[in-house]
Parts: sequence; structure tokens; C-alpha cells
Amino acid sequence: MKSKLTLLVAFYLVLSLVAFSQAPNLIKYLSMVRKTDGSALVNQSVKVKISILAGSSMGATVYSETHALTSNAFGIVNLNIGEGSEKFGSISTIDWSSNSYFVKIEIDETGGTNFTLSNVSQLLSVPYALYANSSGSSIPGPKGDIGLTGAKGSDGLTTSVNGVTQVGGAITLTKTDIGLANVDNTSDANKTISTATQTALNRLILFLRC
Repeated sequence: MKSKLTLLVAFYLVLSLVAFSQAPNLIKYLSMVRKTDGSALVNQSVKVKISILAGSSMGATVYSETHALTSNAFGIVNLNIGEGSEKFGSISTIDWSSNSYFVKIEIDETGGTNFTLSNVSQLLSVPYALYANSSGSSIPGPKGDIGLTGAKGSDGLTTSVNGVTQVGGAITLTKTDIGLANVDNTSDANKTISTATQTALNRLILFLRC
């Protein structure tokens, strides 16, 4: 009896922490094993072969491994790509930025090595944490373009005192503005007097002398 492997949840990254804050070289994989009639293959020992192909669904195998698993009561198997056995190549050396990659799933429902092709699908999202380990992300990228000039801000508060108007900031008034144009700081000894006052003083001096 042949079976097929149905992908339930596509590849997503293992979010555990490892030394030096590097992501582990693992990709989480969850799938359901079904019989040809569509029913789940439950509580069954199976063997799954995972291959990562470069460039296309028929591309060269850059990495492969096998997993001996037992489906649960719902026919689901759970594995980490990167933790299998009978490995070919190394997942840690894959340059995720240089190519598109496809994952080929093969299965032997008896747990042997007579694998039947189940599915080939493209990795549409690069395993970002794996890529970040070798991406040189510590090197700053080029400086971006200068943004557009923002809109003009509102004018400040308008102040008006004695007919003098100031928009924003402090207002400055002169003595003329506040009616003190004839006031200065000249000392009394140096201040001039009017002709009438001088004439009156002269007469007073003559009167005192008589």
C-alpha cells in the first residue's frame, strides 16, 4: 500500500537560542502521512528522506538526510531538518542567498529504504536565521537617499504691545514705543535749560547783587 506525505505547516525556523546567539542549523518540519485513499496513516513506523535541491525541482541535491519516525494518532510526523541520519552534504554550508532551493520529500511507509516520491516544493522564504549566520549582516549597508522636506510648521504666537507686533519670540520695545522719548540718562549737572529759565535766573542773580 502506497502512501503520500501531505504538508500541513511549511518550513519555519527553530526559535531556540544557542551559544553566541547564533541560530541552530535546523528547519522545523511538520507533515501528515496519508494512504492513497486519503486516510491518515496513524501510529505507523515510517522512514522519510529529505533532500534540498538547488535551482529547480529537478536540481542537484546539495543536502539530504533520512528520519525514522512514528506517526501519531492523527498521522502527523514531526522532525527537524538537520538532525537526520545518513546525511549527504552539510546544511550549514548552504548559501541561502545565492540560489532558489526546493525540498524533496520521499517516504517508505514500512520504515525501510524503498522510498517513494511524495512531494517537491520550493522554499519560498529563505530560512532567515540560517542566512543571517553567514550574511555578513554586521557590515552596514549603503546610506539611503535623503528624505523629502517636511511641511512648514505653524507660525509662533503673535504678540502686539503699543502698536508693535512680533510673530514668535520676545518682543522688543524702545522708549519711544512706551511714551518716554524725551527721557534720557543725562546727569542733572549736564542737562541744558530753556532760554526763559536762563533769563529768569540771570534776573534773580542781578536782584541778589543789588
